[in-house]
Amino acid sequence: MPKVKDHCLPTELIPKSDINGSELILGARGPQFLEGKRYFEEHQKWNKFMADHRSEKILFLEMGVGRMTPMFIQEPFWKMTQYLKNSFYININPKDAMTNPMIHDCSLLIGDDINEVLKEVSAKIKEKDND
Repeated sequence: MPKVKDHCLPTELIPKSDINGSELILGARGPQFLEGKRYFEEHQKWNKFMADHRSEKILFLEMGVGRMTPMFIQEPFWKMTQYLKNSFYININPKDAMTNPMIHDCSLLIGDDINEVLKEVSAKIKEKDND
């Protein structure tokens, strides 16, 4: 802390990569971390899929996503559930099962262990196959 001046750390104190000498960054969203070429290719595929299927029944299933980065999965799922009339949102999370109040009527929150939930679902599906 004594080396911080005017809320800035001197450049020479910023850690560097042992591999190529570039400045290390925290988990920040940007081309160096999340938004490379592959990200944009996959995002384009996702947008096309959603455009092609927007009038069909869609289930947004969120499993174990934490609250650290809700803007990547949770909030987009909430928005799409709100605006796509044939959609439904399920959140399985023993710690943070939640939904947006705007989509409460088309949400299912499961606050149990994900492994146990999936085992139960699998057993019920197998049961129905035998009927």
